[in-house]
Amino acid sequence: MNAQMRRIDFRLDGASCAACIARIERRLQAEAGVKQAGISIYKPHYGTVFIAPGGTSFVELARRAAAGERGVALVSLREQWVDRVPAVIVPFVPPAGAPQADSAAGERQVR
Repeated sequence: MNAQMRRIDFRLDGASCAACIARIERRLQAEAGVKQAGISIYKPHYGTVFIAPGGTSFVELARRAAAGERGVALVSLREQWVDRVPAVIVPFVPPAGAPQADSAAGERQVR
């Protein structure tokens, strides 16, 4: 049986161009323990990262990925355990009309 990994779905706030998003995605993928990462270029920017057991925390990954990007924040939306990375990564998108909580409501926001 494969060891489970964490799937963390997040929202990327403050990114203004596709180049910024690509840089952040590359930084996430370069981190030790990250199996796969992807961010939508369409607004609002949602992304997903898969982290191996014992890998870096999302807060630390987000801090490193956003380093040097002015006004950018990665906000964790949900976390779950999965057995494998799917062939196609589809980021979690909150349902239309669902209230959008802010960092004070329990989301982890890293700038």
